[in-house]
Amino acid sequence: MSEEQNIALPEDLKSVEPVKIKGLTIREIRHRRALVLLQKEFCKEKMQYNALKLKNSSPFSKDYSGKAKPLGRASGIASRFIKGMNYVDYAMIGYSIFTHVRKIASIFKKK
Repeated sequence: MSEEQNIALPEDLKSVEPVKIKGLTIREIRHRRALVLLQKEFCKEKMQYNALKLKNSSPFSKDYSGKAKPLGRASGIASRFIKGMNYVDYAMIGYSIFTHVRKIASIFKKK
């Protein structure tokens, strides 16, 4: 072997300084994995809670916990429908109803 191929090795390992590697340590990776699992559990619980809340507030479900109203479920549906709309929605529904009524009226008018 030539002199160039010989690598000088230290006599003991304590004198060798560890190489700094860019990246995460095992401890940091474990910490991040635990954090992600915790976030997943919180999201799962939140979704289950929202699904249960939606189920209990839906007038079509068996477990409907709405207030007792004289018209029952129909009034619950109508109130949810009205609360969730803005003026543009009302205008679009009015225009749609107007066009359908006009088409039906034109059929009877021709006869």
